[in-house]
Amino acid sequence: MRVMQAQANHNLVEVPEIKAPFLVEAGPYADEAQRRHMQWADRHGVFCSSEERRRFEAMDMGALADLLYPEASSPENLQLVADWCAWLLLRDDRWDSTEATGEWERLARRDRAYLRLMRHRAQRGVGLSRDEDDGCNSLYGALADLCQRLRTHARQKSQPEPVDRRLVAVMKGFFFARIRETAYQHRGTCPTLSEYVGMRSVTGGLDILTFVLGALDGVRLSKRLLDDPAVRRLTTASHNVCCWHNDLVSLNKELVSGEVHNLVLVLQQDPEGGRFTLPEAVDAAEHMICEELETFVDLKQEVGGREGPHARAAAWYAYMLRNRVGGVISWQESCAARYKEAFATSTSGRAKAKPDSGR
Repeated sequence: MRVMQAQANHNLVEVPEIKAPFLVEAGPYADEAQRRHMQWADRHGVFCSSEERRRFEAMDMGALADLLYPEASSPENLQLVADWCAWLLLRDDRWDSTEATGEWERLARRDRAYLRLMRHRAQRGVGLSRDEDDGCNSLYGALADLCQRLRTHARQKSQPEPVDRRLVAVMKGFFFARIRETAYQHRGTCPTLSEYVGMRSVTGGLDILTFVLGALDGVRLSKRLLDDPAVRRLTTASHNVCCWHNDLVSLNKELVSGEVHNLVLVLQQDPEGGRFTLPEAVDAAEHMICEELETFVDLKQEVGGREGPHARAAAWYAYMLRNRVGGVISWQESCAARYKEAFATSTSGRAKAKPDSGR
């Protein structure tokens, strides 16, 4: 399924505004967390250029973290969430900017180094090999810092090891799914709708943030709870809403840049469900998002009101996902103006930037 080449004279597509069907909360530490976050990013040298730094500063990771975690007990804890969000986005930027498939193995070696780092509780003796270290892999040191801060927090609160094999497994799945997306992008082809839905729920990196927030709040989610059918469906609905909503917000920018991983574009191309015109695909995507929102609201009440041995964890999980869904929608809607500006820049023949949120 070859995707049409993006054209500079592409007309702006009207996309619907979607709001969370519940109150979106915010905490008091957003500005302080953003200030600390940018200092952390500069200290670790995670930005490849001044343009990338300006882009991330404008995205306001502190505001995003504040919406995801409004009950944060300190600016330091909120900053840690902002730092994790930025790290995941920056890792994706490194893959997205790869033009030649010959560079994939270099980036894949880095991913393996990241996983090896996470598996070792003590950092002594763990580092990049000569093949992995090309002199510009600042994300390795940044990840070491993120893991260390999570572990320090857990020790101070007498909590279990937070960077455990389950978090490593989730990170590994995130890496592999993003590599699959990159392969489709380089071929210029869309996945089928079923393939896309499966990949997109992983490439958002949302399960990784679940472990981070659980560690900060001292909540350990058991496999039994997460495997419960209602909890699994609640999780899926939350992932779908967050990721598909980003697809709507970023649609015009991705049409111009030739992106293939967007729900609207997949609906247009998918032979399994019949092809849509672009306006029809936008309407279909909006309908899918609203259906998932309704499912989420219904199941949130059920899961959050559970009784029994997992009651506290279930209530925490439902509330955390509620903050996530509402926060991501609110933050991404605030990004819509930046996407429109980027679209105008691209269509006027100037440099085309990569998507700047939600990936």
